[in-house]
Amino acid sequence: MLRHVAPAVAGLVLAAGVLRSQQFLTLPASNTVFSMAFSPDSKLLAVGMVEKQAIVLYELPTGKEQHMLLGHPNLVTALAFSSDGKTLVSASSDVVYKPGVPPDPPLETGVALKPRPAKDRTYFSVVKHWDVATWRETQTQRLEGGGLNLALSAHGNRLLTVTGYPNDVAKVWDLATGKARELRGHTGHVYQGAFSPDGKLAVVCSGSIMKLWDLSTGKACWSAAIYDGRVVLTTSNLSFSPDRKTVAIQHMAGSITFWDVATGKQRERGLAGGRPFCFSPDGKAVAALSGCIPEPHLHDPDPKVGTWYLEMEKVGGQDRPVLRRGIPGIGLYSVATGKLLAAHGKDGVKQEVSHLRFSPDGRFLAAAKGDGTIRIYAVSP
Repeated sequence: MLRHVAPAVAGLVLAAGVLRSQQFLTLPASNTVFSMAFSPDSKLLAVGMVEKQAIVLYELPTGKEQHMLLGHPNLVTALAFSSDGKTLVSASSDVVYKPGVPPDPPLETGVALKPRPAKDRTYFSVVKHWDVATWRETQTQRLEGGGLNLALSAHGNRLLTVTGYPNDVAKVWDLATGKARELRGHTGHVYQGAFSPDGKLAVVCSGSIMKLWDLSTGKACWSAAIYDGRVVLTTSNLSFSPDRKTVAIQHMAGSITFWDVATGKQRERGLAGGRPFCFSPDGKAVAALSGCIPEPHLHDPDPKVGTWYLEMEKVGGQDRPVLRRGIPGIGLYSVATGKLLAAHGKDGVKQEVSHLRFSPDGRFLAAAKGDGTIRIYAVSP
């Protein structure tokens, strides 16, 4: 069960460059978070976790556990609230094997999957609709096609399914009708996709190519070569900005690059932050796990933990390397300048952060850690 640990009074003052923890929501140590979503009024946080393939709902800012939803056959990898906040939509994948074919071991066991012929199994996406007033399941949809990288549109009315090797198929499902449109023309293995905030566009990564699709026509608007050909395999690391003008992708090395939606061109300025990342609601900042947060930005830094790194700085009109000390943590970066606005320097030290999400009102930043805790930050003074 999830339990709440009493919050500490704190906030974020951007001028001071300090991101302070407001409260903790603590899961069992063996648990892992696979998805998170805030309600439109920012009063609820939905969390999809490994244990029992459950969805747990918290009230904010109290952190009180409101409900646990069960019934998915596998990990819940996508969550979205409807625009009116009355419905929660959740999605997971499922697989059916031919008679006599042994199933794959569960992902949480860590057992390596052996390659299997595509004819031995069929993937499905299981989508459930929940009434927020009663938390009763109102509808279940079983759609052919799926995988770990499922993406729901912002208001839960569309689902993007990506089935990688050997099928390499991307489909967009209208959940109101149950009908799908296949996005054709991929040049390599399809492994990731994301919707624009209004649900009218989608980006899909295949091989070393990223394509933007107009979902009203099913046609590609442009194709762009991703510089290293690889993006982290989770929809937490491929995102549109809230104004729909930018696509951000996070590469295996941890860098974040920004792409212009209108032209498909990569923008000159990127970020060196680590994974995962998310845009602030106004699109002006990105929260990301970073390997080295400079000491002046740290709240209560641990003197025993740290590393030295080089940073380029203008000295006498020329760029020169300067040696600085920092530690891993969560940073809030300006999209326009790439500068670090605020940070918290303890979260990344012992455990990786798997998911980051801003609340729609911009008051909270939720960070899910690998040790089974969710830390909630106050991001307004």
